[in-house]
Amino acid sequence: MNLIRNNKLLYTFDDEVVSKFVYAIDEKKIELSFDGFYDLEKDEVIDRKCILIIESWSKALSRLYPNSKFDNLGSNFGIISMIVAVNVEHDEVYMTVSTIDNRHYDLIFLKPSMYISLI
Repeated sequence: MNLIRNNKLLYTFDDEVVSKFVYAIDEKKIELSFDGFYDLEKDEVIDRKCILIIESWSKALSRLYPNSKFDNLGSNFGIISMIVAVNVEHDEVYMTVSTIDNRHYDLIFLKPSMYISLI
């Protein structure tokens, strides 16, 4: 299931804790497992395990909040425990995430493929 259609976010993960985190650096792929998600079009909570997959981005940047400078994703990154916010603008996806060590990162993915795989 695609996460984005016509520059519009279709699903969110508000208040959902990441149960598994995978970052394949060479493959440009991040997998975040959740116990459920929220369907924005149907306006309902879906209690079904799923994996949010972010991959094949042309460029990925990150910064540790509240720093103002973005750097390559690998330079400022940790194990994601929760997605705080997601915004979509054209071919760019902006995410704010918290990590298991209670840090907050702002992430930017340029031209990513983002979708949900139901388990």
